[in-house]
Amino acid sequence: MKTIFKRDFAAYFRSPVAYAVIAAFLAVSGFFFSNYNLLYGNVSFSYVLNSVSIILMVLIPIITMRLFADEKRNGTEVLLRTSPISMWSVVFGKFLAGYCVFAIMIGATVLYPIIISLYATVPFAETLGAYIGYLLVGAVFVAIGLFASSLTENQVTAAVIGMIILLSLYFLPSVAVTAGGWIGSAIQWIAPISRYFEFTTGLFNFSSVIFYLSFTGVMLFITVMNLERKRWN
Repeated sequence: MKTIFKRDFAAYFRSPVAYAVIAAFLAVSGFFFSNYNLLYGNVSFSYVLNSVSIILMVLIPIITMRLFADEKRNGTEVLLRTSPISMWSVVFGKFLAGYCVFAIMIGATVLYPIIISLYATVPFAETLGAYIGYLLVGAVFVAIGLFASSLTENQVTAAVIGMIILLSLYFLPSVAVTAGGWIGSAIQWIAPISRYFEFTTGLFNFSSVIFYLSFTGVMLFITVMNLERKRWN
């Protein structure tokens, strides 16, 4: 697992992918930060994170698209499937590589609350909760992107599949409102993004943490099963 992680993580920074994704996220979040926090004098940085959350539906699939698709294209997937390393180790190593790039991307925005703190008091619980929520929902999204990458050898196709799945999940709360009743409540319960907003209010809901970790685990399990199926075939 450690070898897989180190190889894939280093590969991000040997290509323009990581730099481009991080730069894009910082540019968009910086735009909202300058307009909302600096121009209007608001101290809540969680609003900025909320506003830019939709671009994660595009950026995360770009981060994860190459993880398995590239192996298939280069013909190295066969080596992974026939190696003595367990498929869980392979999947988790690749997941950690993609997740670390995501974490670096989010961590770079810590500069913005620091700037706010130079002029005003930043709501600590709200800001910390927003970052924790981002890291949790990001784990789910990276796991979904990894699964999408395991379905095809084409990186663009993997990115598109990941975007479609993530955008569908992003708009589930709107579907829940339209559906109403117990169906709407069930849809709202499984929507990852709706639980994220709890953290932005400074509330730490342990059941939501379990939900995110479980969702991530399920997606990684499905990815392993998909690859194991190919191994046996």
